[in-house]
Amino acid sequence: MRKEPAQGYQVRRGALTDLATLVEKAGGSVDSLLQHCGLAAGQLEHPEERMPVADLICVLNAAARLPGLQQSGLQLAQIQGLEVLGVLGQLLQRSATLQQAFAQVRRYMALHNQGEQWRLAEAGEYLAIRRFEQACFGQDGRQYRELALGNCLRLMQILAGSPVRPQRVEFSHRPLADIAGYRRFFGCEVRFDCEQDQLVFSPGIMSLPVAMQEDTGQISSVYVQQLCQRYQNDLRSQMVTLIMQTLGAQQHSLQHIAGLMGLHPRTLQRRLESEGIVFRKLVAEVRNNLACWHLASSDMDITLLAAALGYTDVSGFSRAFRHWHGCSPRQWRQSCSV
Repeated sequence: MRKEPAQGYQVRRGALTDLATLVEKAGGSVDSLLQHCGLAAGQLEHPEERMPVADLICVLNAAARLPGLQQSGLQLAQIQGLEVLGVLGQLLQRSATLQQAFAQVRRYMALHNQGEQWRLAEAGEYLAIRRFEQACFGQDGRQYRELALGNCLRLMQILAGSPVRPQRVEFSHRPLADIAGYRRFFGCEVRFDCEQDQLVFSPGIMSLPVAMQEDTGQISSVYVQQLCQRYQNDLRSQMVTLIMQTLGAQQHSLQHIAGLMGLHPRTLQRRLESEGIVFRKLVAEVRNNLACWHLASSDMDITLLAAALGYTDVSGFSRAFRHWHGCSPRQWRQSCSV
C-alpha cells in the first residue's frame, strides 16, 4: 500500500483512554508527557476531540521512558475496553458476529482513527487480520502498532465474551522487550521482523457471536469513578463525557446518569442548576457536535448515525438537525464534500 504524508491524519483522543492511570502508577504525570510532545496539558480530558496520529505516537514513546512502561502500547491495550472506540464501539456491539463487527471496523474506522486500515486475508489454512498504516509518521511507531494489535485482540475477546486466542501474531518490527512478555499477552507464538503486522486465527473465529450482555453499552463503575476523579471540579466535563458514552445505548437520561454518578436525580439537578447548566440543552449540544463530526468525516449511514446518537428513529434526528442548522443531515454532508 502506498503511504501518504502523515499531515492531516487524526485520531480520537480517546485512543489514549487510561494512559493517565498507567503513567501515574509509574510515578509520572500525563500532562508532563503531553508538554514534552508540544501539546497542551489536559488534552486527553476530551476523548471525542481529535489529535494528530503523530502526536499520539509521541506520547506513547514518551510514556515508554518511564520505569516499568517499556511496553506502553501493550500495557495500555491490556486495560482498555470498548469505550476507547467511542461511537464505533457502540456500532460493534450491535453486530451479530465478529465477522459483522469487523465489517463495521473496515467501513467506519475513520470515526476513530484516520491513520490506519484493517483487512481480512487468507494465510494458508488460517485467516489473517492485517493492519495497514495510511502514512509514514516519521518516528518510532512500535508502541503505536503494538497498541493497535493488542487492542484488536482485547476487543475481540470483549465482544465474543470469551478468551479467544490467535494461532500466532506477527509484527513488522523488532521487539521492544523480552519475547516471553508478548507471548503472555497474546497467548500464542509471536514473530518479529515479518512482512506486515497481523493476527492469524483459525478460520472459524469470525463466525463467533457477539455476546450481548444485559449491561451492553453501559459504562463500568470503575470508568465512572475514574471520570469523576478526573473531572472532580468540572461538572460540565463529567456530564459531557457521560452523555457521549451513553447516547448509543439510549441511557443518557438525567436519572440514569445520576445513578452512574451515585447521586439522586434531584441532587444532580440542583448541582446543574447551580452552575447554570440545562441538561436538555447539554444533550442537544453533544448530539450536535458529534453529528457534525461524523457527517463530515465518514460515510456512515444516516439511520445508523441517528441510532448511535440515541434517537429512536431517523426522523427525530433529522428534525433536530434541521432545527440546529436549517438543513438536513444529508445536505450538511454534501456541503462538507464540496
